[in-house]
Amino acid sequence: MNREDFKGQAPLHKTLNKLRGKSSLFCQKIIYNNKSGLGEIYNRHLENKKYFNDILLFVHDDVLIEDIFLSEKLNEAIRRFDVVGIAGGLTPNKGALRWFDPWENLSGAVGHPCNNELIIDVTHYGPSPSECKLIDGLFMAVNVEKVLKLGVFFDRQFKFHFYDLDFCLSCIKNGLRIGTWPIWVVHYGEGAYGSLEWKEDSIPFRQKWDGKWPI
Repeated sequence: MNREDFKGQAPLHKTLNKLRGKSSLFCQKIIYNNKSGLGEIYNRHLENKKYFNDILLFVHDDVLIEDIFLSEKLNEAIRRFDVVGIAGGLTPNKGALRWFDPWENLSGAVGHPCNNELIIDVTHYGPSPSECKLIDGLFMAVNVEKVLKLGVFFDRQFKFHFYDLDFCLSCIKNGLRIGTWPIWVVHYGEGAYGSLEWKEDSIPFRQKWDGKWPI
């Protein structure tokens, strides 16, 4: 989205407006008119030395965060885990191409709008907080110091699909802890599972990790 569309349409913009009252706790960076892969954008911020002692929260623009205790929860969560999400799985199939394959040992909850957005339907995956191996990239908080000390970054070849799963596998491989935390979020996106782009991006993901899962 461009700046005007983001302010008029993006659920995330509503979140940022609500967080202005806590401006001393949050520093926001919005990428308008984005054509770059998410891995490239996220690495750009991980590599910025001014964030070394901070928590970086990567969020999609179709996400509405309705949790007034966001800062408190993130600080509490990051004391227990190095990477934090809102939905994930602990024991995925090693051939999984989604964090919820198969449907067992899952964690977290995500709200989804229905009935012309008049009703929010909550998908409850499992108990949270919980340690996970994979989390969904729509909401991903990172302890920058811990991640950088182990040299873990996003793989730039994964632009809009599999960047999150790949990052999680790299974190696990390097001994970092991943987990979910109960943070109230509504996701307005429909996802792109099974799309042509998703299928194309699954090829390098398989080539990189098939038979090499650190789980």
